Amino acid sequence: MSTRQKVLDFLMEAAPEPISGQFMADHLACSRNAIWKAIEQLRSEGYQINQQGRKGYVLVDSVNHLELTQLKQRLATIWPELAITIEEKVNSTNDLAKIHATQSPTVPGLFIATEQTKGRGRHGRSFVSSLDHGLYLSLVFTPKVDSLNDITLYTTLAAAAMTKAISHYTASPLEIKWVNDLFYQNKKVAGILCESMIDIESHQVSSIIIGIGLNLAGNFEQESEEIKQVAGTIFGDAIPPNFNYNQMLALFIEYFCEYEQNIDKREHLDYYQERLLGLNQKVSYLQNGQTQSAIIRGIDKDGHLLVEHDNRNIEALFGSEIHFSSTQFSK
Repeated sequence: MSTRQKVLDFLMEAAPEPISGQFMADHLACSRNAIWKAIEQLRSEGYQINQQGRKGYVLVDSVNHLELTQLKQRLATIWPELAITIEEKVNSTNDLAKIHATQSPTVPGLFIATEQTKGRGRHGRSFVSSLDHGLYLSLVFTPKVDSLNDITLYTTLAAAAMTKAISHYTASPLEIKWVNDLFYQNKKVAGILCESMIDIESHQVSSIIIGIGLNLAGNFEQESEEIKQVAGTIFGDAIPPNFNYNQMLALFIEYFCEYEQNIDKREHLDYYQERLLGLNQKVSYLQNGQTQSAIIRGIDKDGHLLVEHDNRNIEALFGSEIHFSSTQFSK
């Protein structure tokens, strides 16, 4: 770990109290000049660090961009065991999470990137990951439930948690297109892919991997007309200067943990239903390759979509063979 990183750790742990340069130099076995250079480097990166005479340095404000130390500090009391990795560019954060689950099966992990070259969604479809300001993350952990029926709840749980977190920064709340897409102002701005790893001997789910791709800001000028019609961004063309990536991710993890703690009570489904896109709207969908139409009436206790047919029969839709075109929800 670099001197810069160690100094930042000291400052963040001490804040809002000051910490002396001599104290840091003694503990890091380096010169006061090395501490000063690290402080100046942090200031050049945007950290607001004041000097309070002999008391030392105090961290007044952190940067808004992705920062490992800041994110770890925000999550220290929420999920202290969570191993966090931040990369600029990856093939797929879900692939990194799978490797982690194989090598460290008992350690939960969070993998984050601002660009991925081989993103994918449900049914192996590619996920647009070349946006100017995208955010891609994968959370891997051992689930609190082992029933395959309950495992499917994690997609709805992640959707509810991320919708709630992002809605802190938007003029109006996001909406959830069943089962795994997030919409903002009638455009798709996020997708979720939930995958599981099975233990061969016990035939139980050993790890859950939740991948989320967020369209934060930018445009789709280079994309196909089909994508342009459906896709949107959360913040338009540019990230707001006061948007803190680390704060938003910490909010997501906090809501996720709260919901998972009570997953047996399905508490997250109340919020999911509130934000359900197309409620009481007649929609068309593919079911096992056949086109159907019905009115969306809500979700049941297992996260299945409830639809009402023309004969007034209510059907619960679930499974990977159900597909709703996003086009009918885009305006």
